[in-house]
Amino acid sequence: MNWEDLTASEFKDSLKVTKGVAIIPVGCLEKHGNQLPLGTDMFIAKAIANKACTIEEALVVPIAPYGIISEAQHRCGCLSLSSKLQYEILEELCDELARNGYKKIIILNSHGGAINFMNYFAQSRLEKYHPYIVYVYRAHTLTESQRKEFLKLNGGPLKGSGHADLMETSEILYTNNETVHLDRIDPSQTMPLLRNEFLAENNVFTAIGWYGNYPYHIAGDPTGASALKGEYLINTYADNLSKVIKMIKEDDISLKMQEEFYKKTLNPEV
Repeated sequence: MNWEDLTASEFKDSLKVTKGVAIIPVGCLEKHGNQLPLGTDMFIAKAIANKACTIEEALVVPIAPYGIISEAQHRCGCLSLSSKLQYEILEELCDELARNGYKKIIILNSHGGAINFMNYFAQSRLEKYHPYIVYVYRAHTLTESQRKEFLKLNGGPLKGSGHADLMETSEILYTNNETVHLDRIDPSQTMPLLRNEFLAENNVFTAIGWYGNYPYHIAGDPTGASALKGEYLINTYADNLSKVIKMIKEDDISLKMQEEFYKKTLNPEV
């Protein structure tokens, strides 16, 4: 159920069926090759959340471009809010959810560049008392068997992958077909340039690493994308998320452990 669609009384009643589980879908506004809309990650996150909640009900928070995306500022249409502001917005949003009774909060992250930030946000909940717990979940989660099934459907391996690739293009062909322009695909821009690969090969991270590989903001050849493949992916992601929602509904230990931890920080043990 979508937060914005509920009346005040429906919102109050929603706590019963959702058991206080809310989902914050996270995307961003950035270039996705030449063929996909800037809101690709947002569309995908929202579609997965809504479909999952038809299987296992939870409250879906209105999506906003929270994703860390400073690495795309050299491309038109990028909305890059400061990390400080994004942190504060996310924290106040969680505080408001908890004030309204939602104390189990799932961040459904559909934007690869925000993975570290979202994990950090969840980890920072231990810095001081919060009456809620944050779970971070990657929207594009597939099991090994599900990935193999997709490759069978695809008729073979992918030509690179990661961003505006065959998978994401298929997903948007399924969810927002009218925004896709397959005739604008330029396969020559899809493979990594490997300009600083010597660092990655030695497990060294740099923020400029993505730009070094993919300055055109496409990673993987989207040729062969189809709505049928996108339907399989979105439905599979949603089914996996629905199982996570159910598991979190039944999680009666994490919040208790967090409360125990907070109390012990006031009187540290040896």
